[in-house]
Amino acid sequence: MAGKKKKGPSPNGVDRLLKISPMAEALTPKDIPLPKAKAPSLEGLEVTVPAPDDLTAEDLARRFHEKTRSAGTSRDRAEGEALAAGDDVLLNLIGYVDGKLMPFSTRFRWWTELAPMPALPGLMEAVAAGEVGDSLEVMVTLPATYPAEPFRGAPVRFAVDVLAAREVKPLDPSAKDFFPKLGLGDSMDAVMDTIREELEEELADELVVLGRELVLDELARRSGVEVPSALVDEEVRRRWMRAELPLLVEHGFTVEEQNEARDAWLRDGATRAECERRLKIGLAVAAMIDAEKLAPTPEELKETLEIYGEPWGLTPADIEKAAKESKKSATGLGQLALYLYAVDYAVTKAKLHFEGA
Repeated sequence: MAGKKKKGPSPNGVDRLLKISPMAEALTPKDIPLPKAKAPSLEGLEVTVPAPDDLTAEDLARRFHEKTRSAGTSRDRAEGEALAAGDDVLLNLIGYVDGKLMPFSTRFRWWTELAPMPALPGLMEAVAAGEVGDSLEVMVTLPATYPAEPFRGAPVRFAVDVLAAREVKPLDPSAKDFFPKLGLGDSMDAVMDTIREELEEELADELVVLGRELVLDELARRSGVEVPSALVDEEVRRRWMRAELPLLVEHGFTVEEQNEARDAWLRDGATRAECERRLKIGLAVAAMIDAEKLAPTPEELKETLEIYGEPWGLTPADIEKAAKESKKSATGLGQLALYLYAVDYAVTKAKLHFEGA
């Protein structure tokens, strides 16, 4: 029976960190020649970061719910025990449309709260009526607001395996010891103020990240690099092979099903657009590094990796160990450090305007 998730870096933490580098993706050896990118000028580099939506009562209520659940108690449910709404459940989830795998519908060993999901109406409610160890088939009609437009209104058959579950009892706001245990204030007003401050800090951090992304988009635009469709195809396939193929193989999907899943990724407009964007950014940043003659010292690169590794739960020792374990990891970490260093350099040259600030 599964226990609570352990905190700290996962074994694949360094791999996940490496995936944030468009330059590493763009410069990975490919069968198709890379286009030549013009070095983007840093003169007059200016971007405007749009103001975020105001926090809503729903945002506050959702975070309050999360806080009371995480501070509550839980116990593992036994095999064959009935599930209940509000449980944490470990699922394998696969969707089929017209008998074929639905793009991006696979979730393997996915922990989630057993609560309604507006994007998949009725799915979690059906699972909540089952037991630990069940294998279920649930029909869902996707809503008109489903993110992927081609599937709006489509009937989807979900195959669901309930691998494990935990009964979760959130802290009771009416209990005498509620406020000390929650640790967010000594009154409900104080708790909600703390939650609001926390959410506002997160929004501020997200705006900084968005500002960096807008700078990168402007560098790509100034570079004027065009990425051929065949190169985008290859990048989508590489991404699919990293993210989904190993799981499909592990769970016994046929070669035909694997090819269907790959082709669905290749047809997905949002995935193609993101891969094209990252390729353009990577090539533009690489050209900028050459033009600006950026040559950070090993110490500067190490410090950069340590700064960006911390939010991923990675210690300097984790990064150093990964670099020593394989030449591939060492090369990837070196490319990532140079990319992050170059992005920081470009951002310092840019003027960021924050709407509403």
